[in-house]
Amino acid sequence: MSQRLDQIKLQELGSNCQVVLFDLEGKVLESCETLLKTDKTVPIYQQFDFLLSLEEVIQSLDEKNPLLFDLVEWHEQRDALFGMKLEKTDAHTIQWFITDRSHEKEQILSIQQSRNDASINEELLEIRQKYLESEKKLLSYKNDELQRVQKFKERFFAEVSHEMRTPLNSISGLANALSQSKPAPNAEYLRALIATSEHLNHIINDVLDLSKVEEGKLQLEQLSFSLKEVTDVILKGFYMASEEKRITLKLNIDPAIPDFIISDPIRLSQVLYNLMGNAMKFTHKGGITLSIKLLKREKSNCTLGFEIKDTGIGMSEESLNKILEPYTQVEGQSHAEYGGTGLGMGIAIRLIEVLGGELKISSKIGIGTSMSFQLICSEAEAPNYSMDNSISTSKNIDLSKFKFLFAEDDAMSAMILKEHASRWKLNSHFVSDGKALEEALLKESYNLLISDLHLGNTVSSEVIERLRQGDSLNKNIPIIFISGDNQEIHQELNALEGWSYLVKPVNPKNLYLKITETLLKESEEELEPVDLTSLRAATLDNTEFLIELIDTILEHLPIDIAKLSEAVASDDFEAARKALHKMSPSIGYLGIDKLVEERKKLHDQVILQKAVTTDLGRFKKKINKALKDLETQKMGLIK
Repeated sequence: MSQRLDQIKLQELGSNCQVVLFDLEGKVLESCETLLKTDKTVPIYQQFDFLLSLEEVIQSLDEKNPLLFDLVEWHEQRDALFGMKLEKTDAHTIQWFITDRSHEKEQILSIQQSRNDASINEELLEIRQKYLESEKKLLSYKNDELQRVQKFKERFFAEVSHEMRTPLNSISGLANALSQSKPAPNAEYLRALIATSEHLNHIINDVLDLSKVEEGKLQLEQLSFSLKEVTDVILKGFYMASEEKRITLKLNIDPAIPDFIISDPIRLSQVLYNLMGNAMKFTHKGGITLSIKLLKREKSNCTLGFEIKDTGIGMSEESLNKILEPYTQVEGQSHAEYGGTGLGMGIAIRLIEVLGGELKISSKIGIGTSMSFQLICSEAEAPNYSMDNSISTSKNIDLSKFKFLFAEDDAMSAMILKEHASRWKLNSHFVSDGKALEEALLKESYNLLISDLHLGNTVSSEVIERLRQGDSLNKNIPIIFISGDNQEIHQELNALEGWSYLVKPVNPKNLYLKITETLLKESEEELEPVDLTSLRAATLDNTEFLIELIDTILEHLPIDIAKLSEAVASDDFEAARKALHKMSPSIGYLGIDKLVEERKKLHDQVILQKAVTTDLGRFKKKINKALKDLETQKMGLIK
């Protein structure tokens, strides 16, 4: 840059800025004295209160982080508005750069006024917001009584549900257990008993679901199931009534419909049960036909058409309008003659709407009635829900190699669970209260816990929450909760991991499916791949040495696992401890945190001389999987 340009810059800026250099102790080294006068005989901190307040901060400055002050209202030596920058230029020197911004005062005051106005507006908006909130609270207070009544109704339904479903679970459980006997005693009576318990369960579900639909709280399940199985079970519930009335029951299912679909089987069965029940009630001759057709198919999505057609007494136009209202029966109906709660059609209509469809009814007096609706669902590969009670264990995993813990305080329900456990050849242990449950979980390792949510005065989920927070044997045990309450009542379960839920009365096949599904999920749990980072660091990235170490692990870790298995089988806890200690470096080099944690858990258990057979089985599977991955990665290194 030319000397002339330098002079022009100095003329324009010189009177508006100043540079002061001083050391960390405050001794003034240089100053151009343009704006402020300094004294080299006095530390600069003592000359200006502004700098005195920043002394410690200035002395701790580093060269990369200067102190910037966009605007300082100054009253020492002169009244002014300054912009300032303090920065460390070397290990001992501070540069203080001052810019006079007094000429911008009007503009700055204008900006400040704008900010003040904005602040006032914000405060005004806040006052208005508080006013609206107060008004909202006032409305809330006015609705307190309605809310109290609503909460009472919810609590009432929840308690009634629990109290009714527990004995109902015993009734249906005993009937199902007896029906599995060969030969089944009094088969006809058992069918009637099962049908009666299912009818009572449908009424309970209707009452609870209608309440939830009205409140907009009904949550749909998405389960895979056999549509034919669901409809077969529904029709079986009406066979006895049809025989008594000497009318026919027919089921027509389009063969193009997938074997398994995904939807809410419980709500769908409620809809079909109520519609079939209504048709059965008013049909005295002829018959009833349930037809299901595949109306549309796009990739995995299917639109199904359902129709229940009867040759009953029919309804007038006025009756069709009335039947859409809950608790209402059409004219000419005598409760003594036809019975019913008046809930059936109302809840069916509302459930169809929640499922995404619409019920259409056409009827002629003396000829009959047709009720139809559509349902969109997805195709599934295999079921995880069943309404049928018959169980074939031949196609499922061998449950005898797993250990089960059952917790149930109701004696009848516990007896039924023991019958199921015996029939399925489960290695199981039973407890009946919260204290015994906690003791069992702390004492011995289990693969799966099946527990009633309420164990006397104890909520089993609270026991599990404490278990999850600790470092016990069963910290990560999967759980199947069983309860007479609907799941949405227990929002506290959302804080837990690794659980599923079944509502009483529990269909034994659904329990069996849930058990096998849970154990398969656990056994097929994905393991993160081997991470060679530690091995590479240990070998200083020497590929030849790395391959030698991998070969050593591949050779010796299986030997250590075999020694561990022998020691565990013979209850030689000291030998097991030594084997686990010896394999620690090899497992550490695999770089899989989960295996490191499980080895430590096994080590802690054998030190306490606790049985580890179940956990060892899972551990060995994961080790074998990791070794296969290690072998694969080794081959990649060789190439």
